[in-house]
Amino acid sequence: MLWFQYSMRQKMRNHRAIGITVMTRTTRPKNRRGFTLAELMIVVLIMGILSAATVPKLLDSVAFYSVDAAAKRIKQDLELARRRARSKSVAQSVQFDSNTSTYVLPNVQHIDRSGATYSVNLTRAPYSSSLYSVNFNGSETVTFNGYGVPSSAGTIEVEAGTYAQTITVDATTGKVTIQ
Repeated sequence: MLWFQYSMRQKMRNHRAIGITVMTRTTRPKNRRGFTLAELMIVVLIMGILSAATVPKLLDSVAFYSVDAAAKRIKQDLELARRRARSKSVAQSVQFDSNTSTYVLPNVQHIDRSGATYSVNLTRAPYSSSLYSVNFNGSETVTFNGYGVPSSAGTIEVEAGTYAQTITVDATTGKVTIQ
């Protein structure tokens, strides 16, 4: 055993003499450090400030897109009722309920639930909105006749957060627009 240790020492001296580096097992250097608690706290503080600045804008944009999606859905469903009335030459109504923020298309089958009446609840995702007001000449119902002409002009206001959009129905043409 002593001979082996002597032989290894001799080889290492020879290697050093001719410039060959020999890898030996060493212990961890004492000057190597990790992050201090103060450094970690500064990073957490910076992340908190950045998130506090971005979260309100994120929530604000979610409210905007919720109102926009709800308004587009109402517009599409009013146009569906108008097309259905024209294609079948029968009256088709859309009944709004601003108290529950829902609306129904009677005599139209629901897309997802067979046998159920077509209805939409705007308080549920992805809309998360509410009907602020519905006014069709004092009523919350609009009826398109067999020619697609509405019973009266009207407006529907939908809101979420600080955003609101108005959907209008023209009395003579039945055209639906979002403002």
